[in-house]
Amino acid sequence: MNMLLEAILAVFMVVGSLLAASIFCGMIWEGCLRVRHPEGSAFILVAIAALAVVVGVPHSPFLTLALAYAVAAAVPLWFAGRAWRRSENNRKEFRGKRTKAIFRRDP
Repeated sequence: MNMLLEAILAVFMVVGSLLAASIFCGMIWEGCLRVRHPEGSAFILVAIAALAVVVGVPHSPFLTLALAYAVAAAVPLWFAGRAWRRSENNRKEFRGKRTKAIFRRDP
């Protein structure tokens, strides 16, 4: 029974820390998206992880696992931020062309 309880707790710790890391990454992404620099979310995640290692995270396996998941999510967030930036630049070019076409006055 004790072994079954330990296995269940381990599964809940992994799933819970993954959920906590995804919520944390989502909050960082949304914050960076609000200031129009979502590619900076990866840098912020890595900086927070480095700061946590230097300062010393409490010896909690939940926090350590959540931090590891957040650092692992930094790479896809960086690629997603770069893709967002490219699509945003394309939208700006399209928007500019469309506005010029709309407001152009032909006699």
